[in-house]
Amino acid sequence: MRFFFYGTLRDADVRAIVLASPPEAIATRPARLSGHQAVAFARLRYPSLRRRDGATASGEVVSGLDRIDAIRIAHFEGEGYRLAKQDVRLDSGRLVSAWVCLPRRSLAGRTAGEWDLARWQRLHKSRFLKRAQSWMMEFPARKLLCGYRVRHWRRPVEAAPPAQRIRRRAGAR
Repeated sequence: MRFFFYGTLRDADVRAIVLASPPEAIATRPARLSGHQAVAFARLRYPSLRRRDGATASGEVVSGLDRIDAIRIAHFEGEGYRLAKQDVRLDSGRLVSAWVCLPRRSLAGRTAGEWDLARWQRLHKSRFLKRAQSWMMEFPARKLLCGYRVRHWRRPVEAAPPAQRIRRRAGAR
């Protein structure tokens, strides 16, 4: 599976916490998503995409991911986001289709401008990693990977239920 990451998942340490696939099994390539902008909100430490004509969101296409990774990404992003297929352009110029985490509704609020990965890494990464580790500890990976209730994930990823229902179906409380 191929995903386009535009925010904190562009960072290798965050990907190591969120994804089940080992780093050597995935490939990353710089890419852009047209018609969207990755924006920082005044009080948040992570970005979101906002539709904007003429804008381009920079990010990375990550390939080599599997269904468990997709479910873990959905858990990490939370119920405010949905997975959708989008066409993204690699830096080579080639257009590819990739899954993107889009906000479920238009995000209102004061923006602090375009989101900057290097700035985030400098100012917020260390605290964010601790929170991400804690959040991902809630994911029922052990039960899913051991074969419990995996039959629920044989349908296409776009039909996968939100993260909260994932935990319930996997037997987590």
